[in-house]
Amino acid sequence: MEPHVQQVVKVRGRLLGSGYAVGEDLVLTAGHVVGARGEPTWVSRSDSPTEPEHRATVIWRGDDLDADAALIRMDVPLWSREQTRIRYGELRGHRPVPCLTVGYPWVRVGHDGRHLDELPGQVMPSLGFEDHRYALDSTRIAPLPPQPQRDDSGAVIRDDSGTPVLEPNPHSGYSGAPLLTAGDRQLLLGVMVAVPSRYGPGRLDAVRITRLLADPAFAGLVGTSLDQVEREPPQLLPTGIVEHAAALTELADNLRDDRLPYVSPADSDAATHPVQLLKRLDEQAGQSGLLLVGQAGIGKTRTCLEVAGRAVDEGWRVLHVRPGEPLVTTEQLIEVVTGCTDERLLIIIDYLNLSALDYPAIRYRLLPAARARGIRLALLGSARPGWLHQKDNTPLTEVFKPVELRPDDAHLDRIRHQVVTALAPRARTILGAERLLQLCGRRPVIATLIAAAAEAQADRGRLSTAIGDLRPENLLDWLVRRLNEDDLLHHAERLDDERDPDLRLQVYAAMAAATPQPRPALVSCGGRVEHSDESRAEHLLDVLLAMGWLIHTPDGLAPVHDIVVDQLLEHTTVRAGLDTVRTKVADRILDACLTSARTIGRYAINLDRLLRDMALQHRDGPLAGHCTAWLAANANAAGVLLASQRDEGAYALGSVLDNSAWAQTLFQHWPQLGEPWLTEHGKSLPARHILYKGLRTVATPQAALLIDMASVWLALHRTALEASFVISTLLSRTDLRPEDAGHGIEAALAWLQQNGDTIDAGFVLSPLLAVRKLTDLPQWLSPLIDRWADKHRSAPHVVFVSKQLTRQKALTETTADVVLQWAATHPEDVDIPWRLTGIAASIDRYPNLTARLVRSVEVYLDAVEHETAEVMNGQGQLDGLIQALCRRRSLRCGLAGARLDDIILRWLAHPAALNPNCPEDSYFSEAARRVQSLVWAGRFSHQGAVDVLARLHHWISRWRVAEPHIHLRDVALRETAALLAALTAPAAAQQLVE
Repeated sequence: MEPHVQQVVKVRGRLLGSGYAVGEDLVLTAGHVVGARGEPTWVSRSDSPTEPEHRATVIWRGDDLDADAALIRMDVPLWSREQTRIRYGELRGHRPVPCLTVGYPWVRVGHDGRHLDELPGQVMPSLGFEDHRYALDSTRIAPLPPQPQRDDSGAVIRDDSGTPVLEPNPHSGYSGAPLLTAGDRQLLLGVMVAVPSRYGPGRLDAVRITRLLADPAFAGLVGTSLDQVEREPPQLLPTGIVEHAAALTELADNLRDDRLPYVSPADSDAATHPVQLLKRLDEQAGQSGLLLVGQAGIGKTRTCLEVAGRAVDEGWRVLHVRPGEPLVTTEQLIEVVTGCTDERLLIIIDYLNLSALDYPAIRYRLLPAARARGIRLALLGSARPGWLHQKDNTPLTEVFKPVELRPDDAHLDRIRHQVVTALAPRARTILGAERLLQLCGRRPVIATLIAAAAEAQADRGRLSTAIGDLRPENLLDWLVRRLNEDDLLHHAERLDDERDPDLRLQVYAAMAAATPQPRPALVSCGGRVEHSDESRAEHLLDVLLAMGWLIHTPDGLAPVHDIVVDQLLEHTTVRAGLDTVRTKVADRILDACLTSARTIGRYAINLDRLLRDMALQHRDGPLAGHCTAWLAANANAAGVLLASQRDEGAYALGSVLDNSAWAQTLFQHWPQLGEPWLTEHGKSLPARHILYKGLRTVATPQAALLIDMASVWLALHRTALEASFVISTLLSRTDLRPEDAGHGIEAALAWLQQNGDTIDAGFVLSPLLAVRKLTDLPQWLSPLIDRWADKHRSAPHVVFVSKQLTRQKALTETTADVVLQWAATHPEDVDIPWRLTGIAASIDRYPNLTARLVRSVEVYLDAVEHETAEVMNGQGQLDGLIQALCRRRSLRCGLAGARLDDIILRWLAHPAALNPNCPEDSYFSEAARRVQSLVWAGRFSHQGAVDVLARLHHWISRWRVAEPHIHLRDVALRETAALLAALTAPAAAQQLVE
């Protein structure tokens, strides 16, 4: 027999069921099959009715976990340790996984007793996580409910009350059987709970083994733990996303803890201490992430790694997003999150500025997807301040909350001391600690590189105290010394403002600007520098590799840190003292990128990073201007290269669009730079990336061609799922000609007819409804929106679509219900009063929603009172909501009316209520009368009533009513004054009346 079959047993306790051996004397079964702890039960291993039963005792139950499971211990062991070496597992992903169960069901009852049966099926990993169950679907599970029993004559057998006696369900008896994966790994996923009357046809449930292992007592009894659970199928991560363990294997030596231990801030409560960062990430999980912001080489990557390591120690799963190609998309992150079964997941996005992530999509799709799966998702990114502070930060900072990484001098000194001690003991002896520390400087990455270079020279016998006037923190001085060892520089002169750098340093700068890429691409780039050749470039690369300044990565040769590229580019092209450009040198280096489309893209990224950092010191102007002029002068050559490769050209064009110096040149010289690629590849599916990015960023004067190309592309791909991005960005532009808007609307409608039930429909519906009223669109669209909104209630884009419907007063009962569900769970949203006002205006048409509307208002006021939501009444939004509620017939009396009275009292209790800054042509007569009625009803103390009426009178006087409604304001004033007169002195009342 198969091993898993040998471990299956019949269990006779309070009921007859199945069990599975998980130890030499341990059997796992369903809780409802056996009795309480300490009660006896009996186990048999064979189909034969003559097989003896073995006594066992219930030693553990899952009642405290709300889990229908139990462990029983045999009086005598029946298996060997080898036979019960169990591999425990859990399922992941969003595709069905073949599974099976083996047990003793009623369907296999014969004259000689119950027989073993194996039931194959499939389990959808994503179903049942809310109650810690799996659902086994099988075509062999009876689709009909049990039938009445019949006697030999065919008559229905009835009990004493005349009720038909039903046959046992064919699959009764599977309770307690194992749920196993069907593959070779045969993982134990759970224990079957076969109570078919509780479940739909074709389905049996199982308690997840991970739920049971959460109890230390159970885990101890079976001898395993949650961290030993295997996943099925092992999650196949997209290229560019790696597990933490794999990321550690790719690290440069200076980032390894065994090579250079991490030095934490002295203050354990510091905001940038890894313990505090992880604590804050945990607190913000599912809502927002953190972004470490610091200058180049200050320790952002190392801090991220330290946080990741601590997270792993605390039970988090940690994934890293690589910055290289292919760029990881938000869609891929969503797929990873929805496919994982981890309770806590931390995603590290070092070099966030190099990612292709869509921040609104992270906020409105990724984070909610994780919450819906019950996953605590934390995000930690890093970026330089030059990138962060020179862009529209709003979408970014809504997702990533910046944390400035700026170690104080004492902390930097401790890091530097650690670097010198660990990496340069010989150099320290030769130069002296003070001199070496001075040369290393305080920036950790530069200190690491200089210490390693000094130690290497010491090892070769080339280091002495006569080292000349090397400058602190200057990498190129050390590169000059290294090249001088090989006699590659005829005069070992350091760079200064009086002379151009040696040609070989220019070759280095060109190759560095082209990284990361495979070696042949860098050699080709270096060989293009004037008077150079590829053999020299090969040798120069070997020198950098030997120094550890270049390393091997999955993307090819890459700098050990960006600061190597930055110093090579800046120190060769710019005169440090004057910030003027060495024009001939800069041209030689820039000319070298005209070897491939990918190299142009790498240049665009590396130059942009340098220019943004220089801009923080207002030093970027001369170099940025020169780069702009160079691209304009070389537009034809660059355009030909960009068009020569479809995918690489698209990537490079996107990088040029993101380059602060080159973007405007691209627009101004679009016929030479961008049009060739679009002409060659503009009808291909990958063109959507350029169209999407271009339509989002290109200004009106240069946008006409892009808009035309988008229309042509949509004519070919309008029903492709990926077309949603192009349609949404096209319709979101405010400079469309009527015919362009018409093309976009036609494409949107065609796309929706094909893909309207997908979650991505929200990307298209929102901008479509922003440019066209629903009443001006085909009649089939409104039912489609209802179906879509109902199906994807928790999808973030439902919020945007329903906002457009609210503006158009086009909410249906379904979409209004969806908005109320959203409002009840997002009371902190600033749109709540306005959204609920829109529903209140039409609530009389949908009386079934009245109670939910009132409840949503109550939840919002709860949040306001607990200060978790900001009261939105600066323009009378909350006052307008109260007025809308008071106008509804369904809220005038009864329980709903009483709840509205309580809402009004809570409204009046807030200082922001009755805002005199009323919107134009607004009046609140019904709200004023409702307040007056509460005064008459005695809902206030005497002084409270006087105070409320005085505020109410002042508020009414500030209503900005139009001519037809002036009398409503005057009536409200008189009624309030009269009521106040009954409570105050006659003189004060008369003054108010006047």
